[in-house]
Amino acid sequence: MGKPLQQARNEIRTMNERAEAMIDLAPKMLADHVIEDSPGRLRMIRKEPVGVVLQISPWNYPYITTINALSAAVLAGNTLLLKHSSNTPLVG
Repeated sequence: MGKPLQQARNEIRTMNERAEAMIDLAPKMLADHVIEDSPGRLRMIRKEPVGVVLQISPWNYPYITTINALSAAVLAGNTLLLKHSSNTPLVG
């Protein structure tokens, strides 16, 4: 998108850090949440994939904004359809 090289490197570093943080958080955030566990009854909230997720990414910070939704969708078991900005087509 035409940003200075150091800013681009910082964005890639930040993207990697966010991806690693999402990977670390995923098991806890996606785990079943037991509401009641008594004899003969188990009530819980289970997070399941929704299927296909559409992400329309902006041109500014194209890597950081993409990794936020991409990592969450994929880690939850969804398929992601990515529409990137025409200003940053190679990022997509």
